[in-house]
Amino acid sequence: ARLLPREPGSGTHRDADASGAVLLVGGLTLLLLAVVDDGLRGLGLAAAVFLAGFVLRQRTAQTPLLPLQVLASRIVAAANIVFALLVAAMFGFQFLVTLYFQRVLGYSPLQAGLGIFPVAAGIAATSLVIFPAVSRRIAPTWLIVPGLLALAAGMGLLTGVPVHGDYLRHVAPSLALFAIGGGLALPATMTTAMSAVDPAHAGAASGLINTSQQVGGAIGLAVLASLAASHASSLSAHGHATGPALVAGFHLAWTVGAALLAIAAVIAALLVARPSRAGYGAPDRPAEAPVSAA
Repeated sequence: ARLLPREPGSGTHRDADASGAVLLVGGLTLLLLAVVDDGLRGLGLAAAVFLAGFVLRQRTAQTPLLPLQVLASRIVAAANIVFALLVAAMFGFQFLVTLYFQRVLGYSPLQAGLGIFPVAAGIAATSLVIFPAVSRRIAPTWLIVPGLLALAAGMGLLTGVPVHGDYLRHVAPSLALFAIGGGLALPATMTTAMSAVDPAHAGAASGLINTSQQVGGAIGLAVLASLAASHASSLSAHGHATGPALVAGFHLAWTVGAALLAIAAVIAALLVARPSRAGYGAPDRPAEAPVSAA
């Protein structure tokens, strides 16, 4: 309160877009339920109706929750798609690697947590030390693709882990790539998503990128975990031992995760890393300096 200037926002007065919030939250909730539970697939149509209603509401609301002009920027739209795919793959990686540690290698919960801790520590170190130093010389936009490719390579290496794997030989190289790739791609994508919007709509852009993170992570985790479980169950039903069946399921999910990261890298290369004349407010341009996305 002493350090930050007092800047009144839209708040929750009578012009706040409460109906837009209900439509958006309801649509996303129904969508996630349809993805997670096979018995609720019919909710997908209801989700589409809610989300379509949200878009229509944003066109007419006096104070829209998400001004649609924000999405007119090719950079903003692409960065959010890239971020959703990135988080979808990373959530699946974290969840399934932990299962691999415990159900295949026999780690305790504490050992599994310590086993994946280097990724968190590496992302923190890379994003706090390496990313700021590099982004002073290279636009953060140009760091997205190298980060995504490092993540895709790390996910690809996991598709070769054996049933009787060794942590240092079979898992640690992937963790190192995830630490470096995540430390570059995560802040670079968030900075890019925030860089091409008018300052008046920075809050909406921040909410959008965080929504992309939450929805992408939830859907990605549900899809990758379901693929792994269904493939492992199918192999077990055909006489395969539990360990090999589980590992085969993980391999399939990690392959799909690597494909998601590769798609994200292509989108970033084609849409994010190339300036565009069509955009929101002013011509799109890659970010030249880190922008806080808190």
